[in-house]
Amino acid sequence: MKICLWDMVGAGLIIQAKSNCLYFNQTGGTACFHSEMEGYFVPFNFDCDPYDFESSLEYKLSQLFKNSESVSTKLAMSIDKLLQNNPETNGISVDTTKLEDSIESWVYVIIKSTESNPISCENEMKGILTWSNSD
Repeated sequence: MKICLWDMVGAGLIIQAKSNCLYFNQTGGTACFHSEMEGYFVPFNFDCDPYDFESSLEYKLSQLFKNSESVSTKLAMSIDKLLQNNPETNGISVDTTKLEDSIESWVYVIIKSTESNPISCENEMKGILTWSNSD
């Protein structure tokens, strides 16, 4: 099964796992790549104030990529800071071993369980942080 995330609202996480479910999104800014990963999808930040989009995780992530389509070490640090300040995502960090593969709307991450995030796991997992492409 393939599920398209092009029209999703907010940001989400694809937890990499054998699931027989492939998620794909348009990524890379104006390059318009079609990135995909098998796993499980966890939505984030769907309850933001509809009159204050600028407070949403999706908006803040998009702003970090305003002048970049790839992920540098400096940008990864900014993403990590944003994720750590959000209770839904504070167990998620950029996978610095995959910076070359990470692009706008498709960032490789490491997932750890915390008390406030919705993901409970014994071992760390890998996945993708994704949101609407900014093309």
